[in-house]
Amino acid sequence: PDVNNYLIRVISELTENYKIDGIHYDYIRYHSIVYGYNKHGLSFFSKLNNYKIDLLDKDFHRLFLDFKSNSITKFVKRANIEIKNNLPNCIISAAVKPNIYDAKLTFYQEWDLWLSAGYIDWAVPMNYIVDNNDFVKNMYMIKNHLPKKYHDQIVVGISTYNQSARSAGKKINRVRKMQFYNISIFS
Repeated sequence: PDVNNYLIRVISELTENYKIDGIHYDYIRYHSIVYGYNKHGLSFFSKLNNYKIDLLDKDFHRLFLDFKSNSITKFVKRANIEIKNNLPNCIISAAVKPNIYDAKLTFYQEWDLWLSAGYIDWAVPMNYIVDNNDFVKNMYMIKNHLPKKYHDQIVVGISTYNQSARSAGKKINRVRKMQFYNISIFS
């Protein structure tokens, strides 16, 4: 909570004092599914929810997953309000995991909700996968899960550090055929 409050103060200072075109959240997620199970995180969850921690209880893990997802979403919503109050035309974007289900269940990113609720203006799925089949599978998950009206707010991240220019070019052509026209190249 203290970090979130600090970041909101930073966002407030930036958007009150500078004419910024956009703010990008580069790492707005947990590192993995095991993060957050520290003494302070568990204690905060327990006090907030009046819940006795039992790591063997399956209900606890479901509730804690929701707690972690909600905490990030609440921050994104709160930051959006601060940014848009100060700079209504400021674009808010977020780097997100490309597998929409993994994003929520492993990294606690509800980026489809952030986009549909208007908390972010652009989602940038980091689809840096070399294997073409897995790359395309992620894109179909996005295409089939998100209503078409949000597809123009997707900026597909394609990597060049781990594959040839030809392979990256094929992926660019593929996403265009799928009617995703916004692309970000990650070197």
